[in-house]
Amino acid sequence: MRLKPFCTAGLIAGLLFHSAYAEAQVQFGVRAGANFSNVISKDPDGNKADFTLNPGFHVGATVDIAIADQFVVQPGLLFTQKGFQSEVITPLVTTASTATSHHFEVPVNFIFKPEVGTGKLLLGAGPYAAYGVGGDL
Repeated sequence: MRLKPFCTAGLIAGLLFHSAYAEAQVQFGVRAGANFSNVISKDPDGNKADFTLNPGFHVGATVDIAIADQFVVQPGLLFTQKGFQSEVITPLVTTASTATSHHFEVPVNFIFKPEVGTGKLLLGAGPYAAYGVGGDL
């Protein structure tokens, strides 16, 4: 049994529960949106394989934990759908296929939120870990 996904989920759960009791400003949020993923690959002969994007989605929860005046750490837990479409054309047959994968992702973003006019500018980046839970070919 692989323990890495369980350790990662436990770490995020710990951050979520700990942040509820922290004295720093904490905000909970929901994230949902579209994913437009694709694959860049070569066939066995070394030619570029032709793939097109397969639209997907992501949905989940995030927590904004203030670590300084304009800096936030934002861990989250997302369910994500990604994939690609391909079409192989031969003299006899044309074959179309779609591949879709489902993942749980744990992003940890570091966000800079300076005030700009009456709003805020959001600049962020960070790593994520993902664990595949299924898909279709």
